[in-house]
Amino acid sequence: MQCVLLGCLFNFALYVFTKHDCEASEFNLQGDYKIGGLFKVHTASDIAAQSSPVALECLTQPFNMEGYSMMQVMRFAVEEINNSSTLLPNISLGYKIFDVCAAVQNFPSILDLISNNGQITVVTNRDNIPHNVIGAVGPYGSGDSVPLAPLFMTDLIPMISYGASSFTLSNKLVYPSFLRTVPTNKDIIGLIIQIIKNFGWNWVAFIGSQDDEYSRNGLELFREYIQDTSICLASLYALKKKSNFEDVLRKIDSLSINVIIVFMLEDYAREVIKAAIKINLKGKVWIAGDTWSMDQQLSTTPGIEKIGTVFGVTDRTLSLPGFTDFVYKSRFKSEADECVNCSSVGETCNQACENCTSLSVEKVINVNPTYSFTIYAAVYTFAHALHVALNCSKVGCSKVQDIPSYLLLQYVRKSNFTLNNRVIRFDENGDPPASFAVVHWRPKRDPFFVMVGTYDTYPTVQFTLNNNLVSWYDNGTVPFSNCSIECETGFARVQNSIHKCCFQCEKCPANTYINTSVDFYTCMHCQEGEWSDEGSTYCTKRAIVYLQYTDLLSILFLLCAASFIVVSITITILFAINYNTPVVKSAGGSMCFLMHQFDEESYQMFQVMRFAVEEINNSTTLLPNVSLGYEIFNHCSDIQNYPSIFSFLSQNGSFPVLRNFNKYQPKVIAITGPYDSTTTITVAPFFMMDLIPMVS
Repeated sequence: MQCVLLGCLFNFALYVFTKHDCEASEFNLQGDYKIGGLFKVHTASDIAAQSSPVALECLTQPFNMEGYSMMQVMRFAVEEINNSSTLLPNISLGYKIFDVCAAVQNFPSILDLISNNGQITVVTNRDNIPHNVIGAVGPYGSGDSVPLAPLFMTDLIPMISYGASSFTLSNKLVYPSFLRTVPTNKDIIGLIIQIIKNFGWNWVAFIGSQDDEYSRNGLELFREYIQDTSICLASLYALKKKSNFEDVLRKIDSLSINVIIVFMLEDYAREVIKAAIKINLKGKVWIAGDTWSMDQQLSTTPGIEKIGTVFGVTDRTLSLPGFTDFVYKSRFKSEADECVNCSSVGETCNQACENCTSLSVEKVINVNPTYSFTIYAAVYTFAHALHVALNCSKVGCSKVQDIPSYLLLQYVRKSNFTLNNRVIRFDENGDPPASFAVVHWRPKRDPFFVMVGTYDTYPTVQFTLNNNLVSWYDNGTVPFSNCSIECETGFARVQNSIHKCCFQCEKCPANTYINTSVDFYTCMHCQEGEWSDEGSTYCTKRAIVYLQYTDLLSILFLLCAASFIVVSITITILFAINYNTPVVKSAGGSMCFLMHQFDEESYQMFQVMRFAVEEINNSTTLLPNVSLGYEIFNHCSDIQNYPSIFSFLSQNGSFPVLRNFNKYQPKVIAITGPYDSTTTITVAPFFMMDLIPMVS
């Protein structure tokens, strides 16, 4: 059933202008200063597009136990502050709580909070306009905060959310009086990335939803933060309520992805996990966002132990001392117990919950406790801000007075106090420091949720995770979720896909090295004066070794050098003694003294030719009864050794220029040599005239 907007406003006006002393005990409490509260006591489902101005009556929607329990935490915090002798002495806090089951169709409730006795004054100067509440706690999610927050921003009414983590709300130009006690998606995504890095995974899937700001912002931040890491987003899905969850999970499994991040509101997350159980998807690692990491409903779902290993992100402080006693006490009160004059009870739209006070204590306290402390801290933040604004001491506070909303906002922003050993403060964006716990699910064991790690951002970022406390699926080891096997030491990655974590490995060549702390993909060259072997991770400076005269190697070098000198001198003396002989003259005469340098390699070739001629002469099958001879010249210069060439062409020391080439018989029948191409090109033409065979 829905109540028409006019009907809600009529009831609201009747409630305001009818004199009465009794209010619904769960939703209203009188006090010197009132705090507004926005909770999902009911959850709207399948809301149709509006064709007329209709407000949704939340009582007609499905009851939400988690939202009701959150409302009790706010009531508990207010009662605790009112009973305190040190915080706001002689000042009483009250509250006005509304059931916000669908933000865009619950505007009458929001307008009630920011009104002054049912009236909203439309003026330009809004400095001192009073409101029914000094500020608001809530709403729960980012999807509700984005449309509702602007109504509070106009008069700078402080709004402290306990569950809206979208980083979009940190923009103070758009949301100047919005603060929160829950860490932002920036911190949640940062912790999820730390968990992935801790186990060395880089091939992951991300599942979010299209229908809420929380998921969209989380995906945006995740893609941004993994850019400078080795993590690859192998698959991502932004789902709707009517999406085929089973088909999505099958596609993820087909890509060999073993780590799945589910960053969605609890209703969506439950559908994903139930789909995994239905298709018998086993052995995966599931990383839960803060919305469903402590979900009691999923913990009792049959088959939950088969899906694999589950890690979750949740607030570090999960228990509130005294809360259970408060719930026990409130269960035994009826609404009439709170009334002074119950004959004129009024009713305001979305301040109703049928039979809620009859719910058992166990049902109220055994729900997801992730946001209990953040609600508790939000109420205490308002109390501490009032404590400063009213100049309170241990004895008492100054008299009750109207405090402009923008002035109270300044005190809220400057909050810095300790609550349950936690520091409560805000940065310039109205965001608190993160203090998370990493929880691990242990199906069929007690306790089901176990804290295995922590993550804090104040005063410095600190992350710890005890791997020994993790029970992997089927008592196995850490699952493998990487696109490629890691390269060995000294090998560089060669990317073979659009994903940077998909690669082959190549060994770095000599005189290069790889520094994986800087770049996994590049073999860097050693600097001048350095060297390295293949597959090196560093370069070594070249060492210059000076040999001593007493070293064995030095002595050997000296002996060799002395031997060459002696040989050279000996050959020079022989040339000098036989200077006038035809052999010396044909070798170049006096020029050989200037150019002479013994060539051991050429001398070896010379000996090979002599050996070949001797072997042929000794053969009985090749040229029997025929003997070969040879005439060898030392060809030490291309130009100065022409006499040697002429000697080969001559007959008895000379040869005619004009001759019958067909009948002319030179001294030799063939030439072997020279050694190199340059010399061959120079001397070959002399032998071509008589077609003397020349084999180099």
